[in-house]
Formats: sequence, C-alpha cells, structure tokens
Amino acid sequence: EGPKVINELITAKLQLHSLYSTLDGLFKNESVQIISEKELSKISFLKNANTSLAVFKIPNNNESFRDILHIHPKKHNEVFQYDEVLEKKEVKFIPNQVFGDISEFFFHKEIVFVR
Repeated sequence: EGPKVINELITAKLQLHSLYSTLDGLFKNESVQIISEKELSKISFLKNANTSLAVFKIPNNNESFRDILHIHPKKHNEVFQYDEVLEKKEVKFIPNQVFGDISEFFFHKEIVFVR
C-alpha cells in the first residue's frame, strides 16, 4: 500500500494485477480504479488505509532456486516447487514435484528424513 511502494514495485517489473487509489494522477501509464476512502478502507489490511492499494502477482523463484528438498537416506531425494495462488484474499500454496537433475539447484528449505 502507498504510492511510493507501489511505484517501486511497478519499476521493478512485478506483474500488476489491480490498482486502486483515492487520488487521480499518482500512477503514470497504469490503469487505476479511482475509489472512495471508505471503499479503500474496506479492502485494505491496514488499520488506517493509505491513498493507494495495489495487488501484484507473486513471482516464482528464479531458475536456480527450488522451494523444498526432501532428503531420504534410503531412496531418491524429492524436490518441490510451490505455485502461489491468490483466492478470496488468501494465498494458497500448490506443490509441484520437480523431476530430473537437481545438482545445480539451491533450496530454500531442506528436510532430512531419518529412520
């Protein structure tokens, strides 16, 4: 929320889903839905809503990272990459198993299964 942060995210080339503002002219070259302060306060997660709110698509990890590595001592390791989906103001994580050579990847989390 807020025009400064929103403009930084737009400049960083994040994919904009929707943009709302109580003021016209804050965002160049973007489709803005002008709404009232009351409407903005209803969709904001802040106690005191700012002048603008944007929803961006969550970017996937870059190509050298995967989310989770399951390390199994007696069978093949498993790698999972999660897709993040926004549904009704809730982020859902959908696991997708990654197959093939994983030797060049880094992982956000490694879980070792011990027997």
